[in-house]
Amino acid sequence: MSCCPRLTPGTCLGEGAGSAAGEREGVGELTVRRLETNGRAHHGIRVASWDLAAEVRTAARARVLTRETLLGWGVTDPADTDEVVLIVDELVTNAVVHGHGQVRLELRLDGSQLVGEVGDDGAGVPRARESEADSENGRGLWLVAALAAEFGVRPESAGKTLWFTRPLAFGRGSGQAASAGGGAAC
Repeated sequence: MSCCPRLTPGTCLGEGAGSAAGEREGVGELTVRRLETNGRAHHGIRVASWDLAAEVRTAARARVLTRETLLGWGVTDPADTDEVVLIVDELVTNAVVHGHGQVRLELRLDGSQLVGEVGDDGAGVPRARESEADSENGRGLWLVAALAAEFGVRPESAGKTLWFTRPLAFGRGSGQAASAGGGAAC
């Protein structure tokens, strides 16, 4: 179930951020579940992360890293892989176009639950907006809302992190954590 089923144009993700793990808050017609990560390591969670330059080809690199990592973790459902790659592409593109500094991409797999995070040093909070039918942009957050189980934004001391969750189907007991493209994997 998506926590963001009623995303409306101009709705701000994460405005008035809460701090308790699992806290839910309403923002306009959008409900955002606060996802806290306090740096604790958990046994059995697979993690892959990369710091990427904010340049035109970064989204393409993030797509390759994401696909290789998911396949390395044993995610074999093409729909899962394609849709997660699309979510990552949209969030990384937003970070490059609207954010500042390096783009941080992290994927965490705990059982069948994937958490993806894309961060940058920009202070702006993303907003879903209405687009003209022939517009080439403005639909990224709508796609994320449609494909993710949940998503939101977490303010950081420098910038922000957009995150999403998605349950995945894959062969049990297959795959090891991938270290695709020189990223860190645990």
